[in-house]
Amino acid sequence: MDKKEARSVLGVNKDASNSDIEKRYAVLLKKYRVEINRLKDAANAAEKEEIDSAEVITDDTGAVTDPDIVATADTESSDAQQTSTAADSVGPDGENTDEDPEGPETAIEQLEAELYRITEAYNVLMGYETKEEEELPGKTLPLLGVNEKKAKNFLHYYKFHILVFVLLIVSIIYSVQGCVNRVKPDFNAAFIGRIGYYEATEALSDSVKESIPIIEEPGFDGAYIDKTISGDQLYAMEMKLTVLFGAADIDVFILDREYYDRFAKQGLFKNLDDIAPRLGADVIENQDLVVAIENHDEPVDVDGPAEGTRTDTAEEPHLYGIDVSNSTTLKEAGVVADDMVAAIFLGTKQQEKAEAFLRFLLK
Repeated sequence: MDKKEARSVLGVNKDASNSDIEKRYAVLLKKYRVEINRLKDAANAAEKEEIDSAEVITDDTGAVTDPDIVATADTESSDAQQTSTAADSVGPDGENTDEDPEGPETAIEQLEAELYRITEAYNVLMGYETKEEEELPGKTLPLLGVNEKKAKNFLHYYKFHILVFVLLIVSIIYSVQGCVNRVKPDFNAAFIGRIGYYEATEALSDSVKESIPIIEEPGFDGAYIDKTISGDQLYAMEMKLTVLFGAADIDVFILDREYYDRFAKQGLFKNLDDIAPRLGADVIENQDLVVAIENHDEPVDVDGPAEGTRTDTAEEPHLYGIDVSNSTTLKEAGVVADDMVAAIFLGTKQQEKAEAFLRFLLK
């Protein structure tokens, strides 16, 4: 409804002030409500009268047998019908509202519809709300044999499902494209524990390729494990940790102190007693990283060494990691952690590259 139509509905001119519009609306609102309430009261009274007159004398078949009651009921019914018809055709201004006698709308429904239009016109003129123009139905969907209303309902209820499906498809496409275009790393390192490395991998990779000629394409992965994170996330990281040690081709691990102690005692890292000095690491400064392997599964030989048994030398403490907490290379790349220990994985097949990487971290 535009303002011109709204002024016509309220019966005000173009120069009417907000005060004039409010007064006119109040008058019409009161008039229509009074008339609607009057018609409702009349309808309720007629219904009650009809119920009260329903107690009549009947025969065995249930038919009315008293002629006087039958005549009285017929007369009252005819009068009530005439009264109702007359009431339905009169509006609050005394005009005839029965424009379509055969239509389904009653006088009350017509008055309520007119009152709704009056309220809508008032809101438009006062600027309280602006009804958007009804969108014209499209021509494409009917041509395709698709019901437009059903299509809109489907999109309304399943829009989030469709969005998730589209994002899933896009993710799969990018993953496949990444796998096709991705160069397989010739050296892999992993960060374990409370070490923030996600935003540093690209810069660290560029620095490694520039500083270590024998490493052409380094790869970085890891598992950020903080005991304060939620149970599901912690479980997922622990599972990833198992994969990194069990199935991934990791050459060097960079761990926080807690996880270094845990895995060093399990014998998962190489002994660096002889390697550390030639890498430039100060063995004395790394004495707190010297640990003994705790392997209780193998039998201990108490009488003397024998094939297939563990000797006392297997329990002697050794250096399995080098402290790189103050590594300038890692800090410049953006790796964030309180403490970091670099260790060569026992299963690496690239000893030379692993040592070169540790030497690079010590700069």
